[in-house]
Amino acid sequence: MLSLDRLSARASVRLLIDHLDHVALLEQYSRSAGTSGQLWSVFIKLDLGSKRAGVPLNSRLHELVAAAESSKLIDIHGFYSYPARNANKWDIDGAISVLQTHIDCLIIATKLLSDRSKPLVLAVGSSIMARIIDKLPIHLPPNLQLEFIAGNQ
Repeated sequence: MLSLDRLSARASVRLLIDHLDHVALLEQYSRSAGTSGQLWSVFIKLDLGSKRAGVPLNSRLHELVAAAESSKLIDIHGFYSYPARNANKWDIDGAISVLQTHIDCLIIATKLLSDRSKPLVLAVGSSIMARIIDKLPIHLPPNLQLEFIAGNQ
């Protein structure tokens, strides 16, 4: 099995982090692997109520963003959320409402960065979202790009 640093030399690797320990673990890994110059591209994963994984939009997120920004080994590529709780039961209006809430919360998270003009990706993972995107008018600041990560629903 390839180590993370060797894999990242052969492919584009982005990591999801959702805990302060992840910053320390990446720094520790880089030291032990001898890749202290390697810049790790990360999404910060938000938990917007599903309790599945991610960091809530509270002081823990502030701490994680601050730690990731202060690390010389981490580049925050963007923020990610996964609104799949009961996704198969949503009607179109429900899905639109959930998607809008997730986009709004991802935008709020970007405001925690010290450089609010930094280009970032806002990623939403859920197949149903990809199917209703054309029904929602999306207005993002120019430095933000929206990305959908669709599975097999």
